[in-house]
Amino acid sequence: HIFSADSGISHIVWQRQLDSALFGYGYAIHDNSTFYIPAHDGDVYALRDRDGQIVWHTNFGFSKAQQADGEQSVNVMIYQDTVIVNVDHGSYNTDDMYGLNAQTGAVAWHTSGLCGSSYPSRCDAQGPITQLVNGVVYALSPNDVSAWNAIDGHFLWRNSGLSQSRSVVEMQGK
Repeated sequence: HIFSADSGISHIVWQRQLDSALFGYGYAIHDNSTFYIPAHDGDVYALRDRDGQIVWHTNFGFSKAQQADGEQSVNVMIYQDTVIVNVDHGSYNTDDMYGLNAQTGAVAWHTSGLCGSSYPSRCDAQGPITQLVNGVVYALSPNDVSAWNAIDGHFLWRNSGLSQSRSVVEMQGK
């Protein structure tokens, strides 16, 4: 179950049973009116914050074997009207990044193979760490940082030869 509570008056506003397990898999993100929630089986749910109604639901298809190994994850970020979803398939050594329309859940763009041979960065067992800073999605791996435009998924650049990159700080004009 997922629920919304009003801390000011100490009661549950709404609760919703979802088809997917949520425990320990990514963080819910909230924009002005919607919660975007990643789940254990590769699903992402959009719920209206006022009543918990499902606005849309998208499945990124973890197999039963992937669900059983427990190494996969789905993380969500939001920029303007785009929900950015990083899908880490765990020990299957593939990661994908999707841009979804925030209102409909439709896939607007997709970048596949973040840890595979088509991706310009090498990833460790946990896949890349993704961060969103000022409309740019950064994927940080042990030795590389790569960047994509958050709105259209266009690849921007890569910097390799870094040591254990795990955070991005953007400095304007530097």
